[in-house]
Amino acid sequence: MLNLYRRHESGCRFKKLGTRHFKCNCPIWTDGYELGKRKRRSMHTRSWPHAQDRLTAMERGEAPAAAEAVDKSPTVVRAIESYLEDCRVCNVAASTVKRYQTALTPLAAHFPGRMSKITVDNLGAFRADRARSAPASSAVELTIIRAFFSYCVDRKWITENWASKLKTPKIDALPTLPFTPDEVTGILDACNRIHNPQDLATVEHTRKRAKALVLVLLYSGFRISDAVKLRRDAVNLANGKMLIRVMKTGAPLYIRLPAVAIVALRALPAESEYFFWSGTTKLESAITSASRVIATLLRLANVKDGHPHRFRDTFSVELLKNGTDLRKVQLLLGHSSIQTTEQHYAPYVEAMQQGLDDALSTLHFGSDAKPTVHAVNDALRNTKGDVLPFSRPKGRNLRS
Repeated sequence: MLNLYRRHESGCRFKKLGTRHFKCNCPIWTDGYELGKRKRRSMHTRSWPHAQDRLTAMERGEAPAAAEAVDKSPTVVRAIESYLEDCRVCNVAASTVKRYQTALTPLAAHFPGRMSKITVDNLGAFRADRARSAPASSAVELTIIRAFFSYCVDRKWITENWASKLKTPKIDALPTLPFTPDEVTGILDACNRIHNPQDLATVEHTRKRAKALVLVLLYSGFRISDAVKLRRDAVNLANGKMLIRVMKTGAPLYIRLPAVAIVALRALPAESEYFFWSGTTKLESAITSASRVIATLLRLANVKDGHPHRFRDTFSVELLKNGTDLRKVQLLLGHSSIQTTEQHYAPYVEAMQQGLDDALSTLHFGSDAKPTVHAVNDALRNTKGDVLPFSRPKGRNLRS
């Protein structure tokens, strides 16, 4: 007679309970006597019901049921941990990894099982449950999930990137809104009006620190996280030269801060190797603290819908309005693709606006006035300059 038992693997926490404990996922074997000889054999499955069916078939002399395919895919939780760890190994910024983790945590909660159990249908149901999020947030979350699923496909944990089958939600994007000159003036003025009655001793330091932070954001295009971790050795306080990043080629990229920003930075006591961070606390805590300071300034300046990223928008838009090339703005912002810069700031590119104005100036409807385009520049040689090319009567010789 043959009996089933779990052959516990070395890492099984139930190993000490013996072979009769079967409430784990270790391989199942048989143990017993056949023709007077003791035999042990693998049942080639980890499923207890499937092993029982195979054993019953063996005792009846029937062909055993086909061996159950072993699911080698990890759980969703383990797959996410592996993906995030791979991001860290690839030197992805800690703030970016944290954003990935935030986006993928609901996925792990919705799918407690293995990656192989996810289909396009139940993934669509998961997205429907997340529909309460704003379209822009849902689009970002879907992009992160697609990248995660691509990682899983590469490791053959799943057969296809099901997330790529889901459509990106339509986003009615609002144009990038920089601060107006009056708002910038109000924010800088608010730096001198910060007041904390519970800690009067540090108010003056807080005001100086707030003003320096605002000026760095305005004149560098930094994100709030980049400004907070600005190192003192990255700024030459003698000539205003500041290192903003090292290019992929290894070449450093510098900008020159104006005198007003340098004076503000010089006023900050050298308490650590950073201007706006002690270096002893978590970076996330320092960023949160700096964001609260910015929120206080915006409230004091009575700026509506303000947030730290609008300083970056103000930096970019002012450059473009002054005629700076879009490619240079891309380099300053650190965008990996110029399409990203164009997506956010194209409406402010002076050359593009001029081109649109020139194009519209060629139109001429229901008026005796001639179009402003010069006849010599008419590609279809409309020398009379009184009829638009697409409205010419049929049969007219365009070469006349």
